This record gives sequence, structure tokens and C-alpha cells, in this order.
Amino acid sequence: MKWDEFMECEFYSVSVEPVAGERNVLIRILDHEKTRWLLTASGVKYFSLDEMMLQNVIESIRVYDSSAAGAQAVELKEKILSLLQGRSPRAGDNSSLCEVVERLVGEIQDSLRVLLEIRPIYGGSVLLIAKNVDLQCESA
Repeated sequence: MKWDEFMECEFYSVSVEPVAGERNVLIRILDHEKTRWLLTASGVKYFSLDEMMLQNVIESIRVYDSSAAGAQAVELKEKILSLLQGRSPRAGDNSSLCEVVERLVGEIQDSLRVLLEIRPIYGGSVLLIAKNVDLQCESA
């Protein structure tokens, strides 16, 4: 299943689980046919979940990986800075995080990490950096 096929679907559960000294984030999604999916982010380094409600309708799911270059690199830097600061970047922000942002962009471009973003139509949004992201069908 492609990420864009989850538009207007619902995510209904988010949990953080310790596994072998790391943290995994598990997100359960219900698609248009009522099929349940499990999105697993493994080895999560940074994680933000904002405004989760009883109903959380997905606008888009986007995974930034080693292909994030050029114009996407600027967008990727803004998302990482937002994740680290807990808010969107603003003019005049302290640039002390620049080295951390550049290191994380490098790790993503070197296939060591990915950035996952779930943007909402309604309800919660998710932003995280992990070693990898996997999607599996839980029910048909």
C-alpha cells in the first residue's frame, strides 16, 4: 500500500514501547475498507504527537528518506527544527541547533534514519525521526 492511499483514513492508536534499549512508536490506522494497518517506527530518536483526539483523520503520510535532497532538504531541515523545538521555526530563532539539524539531515540522507510526518485533516499530527518505518496489514 502506498502512503498516499491513506488520505482521509483514520489513525486511532499511538503507543511508545521500549524494545532492546530503544523506543518504537506503533501507530494503528483504519483504511477506507476498514482494514487495520500497523505502522511501526523502530529506533525512534525524536517524537512529537500533537492534538490527538478520538477521531484523527489523515491528510497525508510522508516519509523523508535518503532521497531527500535539493528543495526537499530545506523542507526536511524545517521539519527537524520544528520537532526539536516543539514548534514551527520563526525568524530570529537561536541557531544553536544548526549542528544537530545538519547531523540529522546527514543521517537521513545516508539512510541511517528517516523522518515520518502524519499531517491531519482533523485531529492529531505525528512527527518523528527513527531508524526505519514499516507498514503491515493487521486484518483484511
